[in-house]
Amino acid sequence: MNAFLTVCFAIIAALFASVGQAGAPGYVAVMSLFGHGSGVIKPVALALTTLVAAIGVFGFHRAGLLRVRDWTPFAVLGIPASVIGGLIDLPPSNFRGAMTVILLVAGAQMAWAARMTPQLDARAHNKPPLIPAIICGGVSGLLAGITGIGGGLFVAATMLLLGWTPTKRVAACAQTSNL
Repeated sequence: MNAFLTVCFAIIAALFASVGQAGAPGYVAVMSLFGHGSGVIKPVALALTTLVAAIGVFGFHRAGLLRVRDWTPFAVLGIPASVIGGLIDLPPSNFRGAMTVILLVAGAQMAWAARMTPQLDARAHNKPPLIPAIICGGVSGLLAGITGIGGGLFVAATMLLLGWTPTKRVAACAQTSNL
């Protein structure tokens, strides 16, 4: 079973990385399907997400898409909030319910963003607004800590929905939010 999970994780990492994400929702879903509890899921998903995100951040930096002003506001509250969220352990039924909702919404949002990329880029601003980005980072960090998935999923969804930056820079910023 461990070899099968390893293959699943590699496929998930490759698929999510191809759209600028680190794969945490996929890792969580697969481990949940195999009956692992949040005590195992959260640290494993965090480790895998951090590894894939680090590779992504390096690639986005080399491509000139990683801008300090894009990601730093999210880190201000996101980092401490993720630590606090990591200390919160939801009961298994609540954890599964929360993850089901997050995964369904994330999947729908990714499909929508993929179809709307030209329109999203046309209306995108040059940088995220400072105070809303700091607040978004805090909320994203807290949710990331509670669920064990990287904050990049929540940051990307917010940035795309509100048109804070073009889509490629959203992906770069999301990767930094997963570290």
